[in-house]
Amino acid sequence: MIAVAQRKSTLLGAPAHWYNSDILDTPHELDNTADLIYTGRGALPWIIDIQAWAAVVARLLKPSGRLYVFEGHPLDWVWDMEATTYQLSSRTGNYFSDTVVTDRSWPLFADAIQEHASKNQFHVHERQWTLGEIMNSLVAAGMRLERFEEHPDLFWNQFPHLQPELSGRLPHTFSLLMQKA
Repeated sequence: MIAVAQRKSTLLGAPAHWYNSDILDTPHELDNTADLIYTGRGALPWIIDIQAWAAVVARLLKPSGRLYVFEGHPLDWVWDMEATTYQLSSRTGNYFSDTVVTDRSWPLFADAIQEHASKNQFHVHERQWTLGEIMNSLVAAGMRLERFEEHPDLFWNQFPHLQPELSGRLPHTFSLLMQKA
């Protein structure tokens, strides 16, 4: 993906430098260099230490820099994805659980697992954070809330058997805009 990004920036004439690292090991040469950081589309459940992630975000942003998050709503974590109505999952049905779950098997990954590796070679470890944990970790890192929204839009087709009129009654995504103090 970095090679694709490099080609695109070259074609656009947009100077860019690309880094490949664990987010928690982002090079310190990038401290206070970002005007905007975007996180989303399923990234936060893969972060196992939300406070450390928030500290890195704050470290990378310039003063008055902003973080924009567009993410799946943590409430989706509690529902049984195969049910025809909202029904708590027997495995992840506790919104306040602090358990790391292995191989939850979001439908998005099913084809990738079969296509690229056997199920015994590919394991997904996820931790669903509450909205309070996400926002409070950012506030503790020196960020200030500018805007928070919840949306009924499905993140992907994670509830294939749920009727559309029912799925629109609860939030499935959220957006968050925060500024470095």
